[in-house]
Amino acid sequence: MVVMRTVLVAWKKGITSFAQTYLVEIDESTAWFGRLGNGGAHWEPDYLALGMAANGWGMGADRLERQAAMLDAETVAGAGLGKLAGGKILDKYKAEIAENAASYEVQGRSALADHKATFEIPVAELAAATLTDKLPKGAPPALKPTPGPYAEAQFNGKKWFLIGLPETPPLSEVIDAAKG
Repeated sequence: MVVMRTVLVAWKKGITSFAQTYLVEIDESTAWFGRLGNGGAHWEPDYLALGMAANGWGMGADRLERQAAMLDAETVAGAGLGKLAGGKILDKYKAEIAENAASYEVQGRSALADHKATFEIPVAELAAATLTDKLPKGAPPALKPTPGPYAEAQFNGKKWFLIGLPETPPLSEVIDAAKG
């Protein structure tokens, strides 16, 4: 019997890993993570920072540097083009998530079972997750502007970070549901 069902973004720490959006079902013994789509659908990148980086500004710019960058026509144009292209990519991610969620509603878990990023773990691994206010260095740039707290966990011996979405239960409730 499912104790809790929610949607969240999860990122497996690693050089070539990407954030994914998962439908998560927690029952008495397992936590099932069904991949809905790419995790990037849920946030708006900092296009000014990306435009600044493309034009030689540092990624860790302070407020004054950001204000100066807004006066630079190339940086502003780059940010605008990035936002246009980024919007198309985010729309594609959102469409994939909506399509997979609709398939799940009709077919259940089998609709998401064939994707290599779908997995199941003992519920104790999710219950052992701890809340943290920061993502580690090396986190995908798209995750950095997402508000915390985040949950840090070990799934199948690998370090994972979970990111809650505004319209879903807080991560503390997800972890409590896993604890039973």
